[in-house]
Amino acid sequence: LNIVPCVRITDCHLLPDWQTGELSAKIRFQNYAVGSTEESGVPEHQISGSLGIRIMRQVNGCTLVDQLAQIDLSQNDREIELQVTVPDYELWSPDMPQLYSAIITLTSQFGVSEKMIRFGFRDFRVVKGFFFLNGQRIFIKSAHSETALSDMYRAKAMGFNMLRFLAKMPPREVLDLCDELGLMIYSECMCSWAMWDYPAMPEHFRAYNDNMLLRDRNHPCIVIWGLFNEQLGPNAALYYPDRPAEKVFYEAVNYLPRLRELDETRVVLLSSGRWDGRPGIGSVANPGSCVWEYLWGDEAADYQECHTDKYEYHMDGYFKDTGDVHLYPTVPVSKKMQTMLRTIGQDTKPVFISEYGLGCQPDLIKIYLQALCDGESPDHPQMRNWKAFIDAFQAFWDEYGFGGVYPFPEDFLLDSIQRCARQRQLSFDLIRANPMVCGYSLTSFSSGQEGLKLGAHEDMSGMPSTIRECLQKLRWALFCDRCVYAEQPFEIEAVLCNEDVLAPGEYEACFKLFGAQGIAWEKHLKILLPDNGYGGLPPLAVSVLKEQVVLPAGEYTFAATLLYVASPAGGRVRFTVLKPQCHVPLSEAVAVWGLNLRTSKMLKEQFNSVTDFRRCSDVHLVVVGAPDESEKIQDNFEKLYKLASDGASVVFLNPCAFGEKQTASPHFSEWRDNSFLPFAVKGRRRYVRNWLYHVDNLFKRHPLFDGIGEKGIVDLELFADVYPEYFLCELKTPDSTICACAGLGMTYRLDTPELGLTLCEYRLGAGRLVLNSFRIAECLGEHPVADQLFYNILKIYG
Repeated sequence: LNIVPCVRITDCHLLPDWQTGELSAKIRFQNYAVGSTEESGVPEHQISGSLGIRIMRQVNGCTLVDQLAQIDLSQNDREIELQVTVPDYELWSPDMPQLYSAIITLTSQFGVSEKMIRFGFRDFRVVKGFFFLNGQRIFIKSAHSETALSDMYRAKAMGFNMLRFLAKMPPREVLDLCDELGLMIYSECMCSWAMWDYPAMPEHFRAYNDNMLLRDRNHPCIVIWGLFNEQLGPNAALYYPDRPAEKVFYEAVNYLPRLRELDETRVVLLSSGRWDGRPGIGSVANPGSCVWEYLWGDEAADYQECHTDKYEYHMDGYFKDTGDVHLYPTVPVSKKMQTMLRTIGQDTKPVFISEYGLGCQPDLIKIYLQALCDGESPDHPQMRNWKAFIDAFQAFWDEYGFGGVYPFPEDFLLDSIQRCARQRQLSFDLIRANPMVCGYSLTSFSSGQEGLKLGAHEDMSGMPSTIRECLQKLRWALFCDRCVYAEQPFEIEAVLCNEDVLAPGEYEACFKLFGAQGIAWEKHLKILLPDNGYGGLPPLAVSVLKEQVVLPAGEYTFAATLLYVASPAGGRVRFTVLKPQCHVPLSEAVAVWGLNLRTSKMLKEQFNSVTDFRRCSDVHLVVVGAPDESEKIQDNFEKLYKLASDGASVVFLNPCAFGEKQTASPHFSEWRDNSFLPFAVKGRRRYVRNWLYHVDNLFKRHPLFDGIGEKGIVDLELFADVYPEYFLCELKTPDSTICACAGLGMTYRLDTPELGLTLCEYRLGAGRLVLNSFRIAECLGEHPVADQLFYNILKIYG
């Protein structure tokens, strides 16, 4: 509790003009002495006082303005506006966060009331679809954050110029620190996420947002107010019929004039992600604007269509043609989705990517042990949950024998984190190479599987340096498939990402492909940075090299540099040139079932005889693809397993072959029974969509991976479309576990991690069953890893 005079200042709203140095101070005071003059001894008409304002430079305390005015205090509740001009003022920015202090003093017969408020001169708005700070274009580099003060220092050191506080107001001390650090803030209050229609909703919505604005509107670090996150609005009835949200959505749409009564100076964003799917309503309102403006995407007043579904399940979170977007592609990120990331906004206005990210496995072992060291009780519900996950993962580790792959389970988790750093880099490459993206807010700066932190106090291994490089204003984005065919043409491309560091003009650059034998390819050329991008502005990214090259097998590095003028960050990417090989005696025959044309063709190139398994009685190898559902009958499987019992190796190229039919496009997760496996316990096939939260596959040293990798985590980029979509659960322990997967940070089941088999071998009589989830048949002839895996199968089992 504070003892305050009965005539006191209750609110100050400072409005600095970044172009003139003028400061308008709107000061509200209350006079509780009015109506109680008998007790005070002062007649109402004689209640008066003085109002002073002193402006100081924060860095050195130098007084720049000191002004005093006599005022009438006879009213109970009154607002007074003072105007002053600050001489020789400097602007607030991330590079130079110049702060000033305004000390407002109200003096009356009843005492002195004083408030000290820090402020800065700055202007932030959207112009021609791009963000501008103080008249200069700025590419937003943001992430949604937690509230620890240490996070602000970490974010600034990594190169972020903004943090987003998703569905929570940042504490005052965080805002004070961000004012000083020059870290811009995108702020939302608690009602911005998952608010639905209910009787008191309008009152609550306005109260939440009013309070946020009134508390924080003097902080120069806050440049964006956000009203919603992923608000489905009218679309909510399609997804959650019992939780309508149309009224609350339009409450936000119509709230803008009220917001402008409280703050005219900031950008306002309607809904991060625009899950309402209505491009006929703009996403952004610039300072002073009381209407939603059509500055991003294909948003326009005459846009009539309403999108009620997301783009497709391989790019979750995106609603077509909106300008404020969330992008969560399935990983590995397919060529189609990579193209989308690089071209979104190409035929429209610029786009703001307010969420995108790819996580890793959380190091639950370290997090749990650190919590115990910090004094957390093992009986806490969160601790019990972590311990259950750890125990399940340890049992998986021991059952399938992965002690020969990593020394300890913790090493697998650390490897996942380090590989995630490369995936983050690829994401930045794709986004920064798109000149129509005006800003990017990373998912996320939190701890755990989707963030950059390991627990509360430690950065993830390798992450700070990677993020720092990705956030440089001038950097290369190099593109080359992680694995390409030897002695066949493939494409390399170099994009220079330039946040107005280099002026438009001609520059010299050099590009090399470097292998074990030295320089395998080299090119010097002059590159042109144009001045006529969208809106008449220089483009933020320019493709300066696109070449077809041919190389022999080996490991290579694609390298780029600018000559003489600047040193862009990045500029190095490694890739593999693979020549799939197979040595199979042509005298052998192979039996098949349900193969596509490409797989059949490759078998015919290797074997003298390729025969339907139902016409065979003695064969060494049976290759099963994806039989038609009408053929998946018990008689056929009995015949198949009879061949295995007699000594054949039966290799399943697709786990759907021995189970229930898959859903055409499963969205997030599904189970299907392995109905036709010849085991007492047949287990189930599990699909989980790998995206921000994903499983990692880990493989042992095994001849099936000869020419591909030694052991460890299956590399997302290297395997690309060959990466498994399914894994097998609830089966007996295989005779040979070759590859399995683990997901400790998935969100589909909160009681247990996602664990399963993706490549394994069972003995069946004198023969073997090989159960495989890698997408070999689908990618044969199109991806060298698929070819090599297939050839290895033929070499081992044929």
